Amino acid sequence: MPVLSPVVGVNVALRKPAFQTSTAWGGAAGRAVDGNTAADWDSASCTHTADHGEENATWWVDLGQSYAVDSVVIVNRQDCCRDRLNPFNIHIGDSDQVSTNPKCGGDHHIDVNQSSISVSCQGMRGRYVGVRLPGPSRILTLCEVQILSESLYSVAVNVALRKPAFQTSTGSGGAAGRAVDGNTAAYWASGSCTHTAGHGEDNATWWVDLAQSYAVDSVVIVNRQDCCRDRLNPFNIHIGDSGPDSDQVSTNPQCGGDHHIDVTQPSISVSCQGMRGRYVAVRLPGPSRILSLCEVRILSFPSPAERVNVALGRPAFQTSTYGGEDGAASNAVDGNTDPNFNHGFCTHTAGGLGEDNPVWGVNLGEAYAVHTVVIVNRQDCCRDRINPFNIHIGDSEPDSDQVRSNPKCGGDHHIDVTQPSIVIQCQGMKGRYVAVRLPGPSRMLSMCEVQVF
Repeated sequence: MPVLSPVVGVNVALRKPAFQTSTAWGGAAGRAVDGNTAADWDSASCTHTADHGEENATWWVDLGQSYAVDSVVIVNRQDCCRDRLNPFNIHIGDSDQVSTNPKCGGDHHIDVNQSSISVSCQGMRGRYVGVRLPGPSRILTLCEVQILSESLYSVAVNVALRKPAFQTSTGSGGAAGRAVDGNTAAYWASGSCTHTAGHGEDNATWWVDLAQSYAVDSVVIVNRQDCCRDRLNPFNIHIGDSGPDSDQVSTNPQCGGDHHIDVTQPSISVSCQGMRGRYVAVRLPGPSRILSLCEVRILSFPSPAERVNVALGRPAFQTSTYGGEDGAASNAVDGNTDPNFNHGFCTHTAGGLGEDNPVWGVNLGEAYAVHTVVIVNRQDCCRDRINPFNIHIGDSEPDSDQVRSNPKCGGDHHIDVTQPSIVIQCQGMKGRYVAVRLPGPSRMLSMCEVQVF
């Protein structure tokens, strides 16, 4: 079985729904995303379209959401027919008519002396990834397709959280900072909503200073629910670098035109498609307007410079080890996301009956603001062993009892065992040590990579 060269990234195609234009010999589309890279037909791990050939034979996968695709790895059939794949195209986009999506490169050719090919797609975004054989009488067989995405690409970060916020006036104690306090309670009595002057004012405006320029993917507004839901309509969103006062922020470009929230819904998400700016403002155009916001989230996909896995190669520890080097704590920060324990890239605490509250941790060397923790779960077996788990972040020394005393990021987390990885948002919690702990007796902890962003 080919063991693919590791890259930093998660295979977001694993066990996702797959399709093809036809099927022959039982070579179902799902075989290409089953995690089995065996490249011989008799291993029952390869797909197959109509054996008489067809025009533009195509296979595709639905990733469930849009991802930034760094590379596509294809494992080619080895027992025969290696040249059938040449030439091939890769399409990536959000249309389920996959052949209409943009191409990643042009015509690709695999070296038939090699079992696989990795095609760089440089962060092209899309929910659907297709492999297409252009031309007549083509037969498509794929023994595995991996869609590799750096995990943080798929997670938009709320860059407004607890940043300095302002408004043109304040009424009834509804301070501007309430809209970026992380509290999405939508009732005035909860003390979580803003309020401008009660008598109303012309062009009431709220804005936040993000401290630097970001590419804004979307703006999410939580509207007040206990009364006055229609006060928000219509509203404008301005994004740009002019600031810091209200007259300046209102001169920044608009994201769209006049927006209207459905007053039967508690929130609205407005797509801003990467508009850049340090200041993001919500403005109510017109006279005698009252602006009340219960939360504003500014969602941005981090830039390459900000996508730094600060755990990579750092000293790691765990409460016990099974399998020697094959189960070492350091395997979770080696940059290899291969999820098969037998390949030697996963951790493992004590086997047998396990142990109470096993812990794995990493020493980042200094305190970082942790926005996201990504865990790649074991896939060859035992996927449910990790549930439930806790994440602790803080500055207590690398001893399991002390690490456990560090604050938790959230509560008990559960991974969907049909997925190879999970992304946990930690909202900038600060700490030098990041630990994963399995609460309870007789637990075994095995992880194939932990990334800390």
